[in-house]
Amino acid sequence: MYRLNQLLAVPLDTEIDVPDTMRVGNLVALENSLLEMLFSDLRISQKYAGFLTEQLYNNSPELKIAAGAGEIARQRADMYKSQRYMPEVALIAGADQAFIREGMISNPQLPVPPPPEDITWNIGVRLSFPLFNGGKIKNEVAKANVQMSQAQLQQEDLRSRLEQAVMSNVQFLNASYHEMKLANDASEAAEANFAVVRDAYSNGVADVSRMIDAQKALYGAKTMVLNSSAQFVLDFLKTERLQGNYTFLGSEKERLVYKNNLVTYLNKVK
Repeated sequence: MYRLNQLLAVPLDTEIDVPDTMRVGNLVALENSLLEMLFSDLRISQKYAGFLTEQLYNNSPELKIAAGAGEIARQRADMYKSQRYMPEVALIAGADQAFIREGMISNPQLPVPPPPEDITWNIGVRLSFPLFNGGKIKNEVAKANVQMSQAQLQQEDLRSRLEQAVMSNVQFLNASYHEMKLANDASEAAEANFAVVRDAYSNGVADVSRMIDAQKALYGAKTMVLNSSAQFVLDFLKTERLQGNYTFLGSEKERLVYKNNLVTYLNKVK
């Protein structure tokens, strides 16, 4: 707290409330009962990875960008293909009429007379066929087809890499969850041991060195809880990023729908 107050340029004895890591984790991650179900069995964890993969297909911005690039290439290829057979059509129209105005210096302020009957009209249609652009159009079509094939390959490669990332991150999430549970168990054991040593020290049975060792063990266990909880939250955020949707930012109704969809998927898939 001393260093934090010094960094913030406030009095050194100022008390600052620091958010609890576990509380932040509860806001970001799923509820504990659902997490216990997801990571209690490896098969259920694999189902969870399958659910995240489906979410990935629907929400991933990277896949949407890749699909958009492929669609642009396809439309470009179709456009050049249509130019092989479709002529350019032009409609031409015109009218010629000579108006006679008297005077050489200024125009008389007279209304314009109606056009005489000898006005000349012309109208026409022009068709242009790309007879001499066939080679150029053919090259453009081939180029667009190559770009479309490249976009499809890139999209498939991106999908494969994202799927592998989801599977790997679920494994990391599983490991960090169990590490967090072990850290909590160790912290509870350290608290119980500290309580016993404290009572023994108060009754004069334990010496001060044993009391200090118990305090150090409790401090180390609490530190492990904080570190493991923070790592779990980070792994969970990475998982949310991979599926293309941060569910904890949604409304309570949206989070409930997401949870129901997840439970339904886990019960449906064998």
